[in-house]
Amino acid sequence: MEISRAEIQSMIREAIHADRGQRPAGVFGVVSSYQRHTNTVTVVVTKSDTDEIDEVLNNVPCPVLLGIQSVAPTPGMPCYVLYKGGNRSQAVISHFYNHRYSDYNYGPQNETPTAIPSYLLG
Repeated sequence: MEISRAEIQSMIREAIHADRGQRPAGVFGVVSSYQRHTNTVTVVVTKSDTDEIDEVLNNVPCPVLLGIQSVAPTPGMPCYVLYKGGNRSQAVISHFYNHRYSDYNYGPQNETPTAIPSYLLG
């Protein structure tokens, strides 16, 4: 039984792409700088399941929620980076997160100088 060239190429393609569904869709990273005019960041990403630096990605687009004013990411803010189509040269940030929100952000954003909200004062 002889295998054609097309069948061999097909088997090679299948072998190359066989693990695509098992690879992680993205990686964890940390913002190192933010470029406000382009809404992009420089992100340091880690190797899978480690804290070891894998690479530094430049000009990674930040997520935008149209109609909602958001705050620019600050250096040190953790994020999750996805690669469009699995291509490492096409990185995008899916979201930012803050696992220490209660320590750093909750208090300043939720303190009020009075017990009665201003819209109830007339």
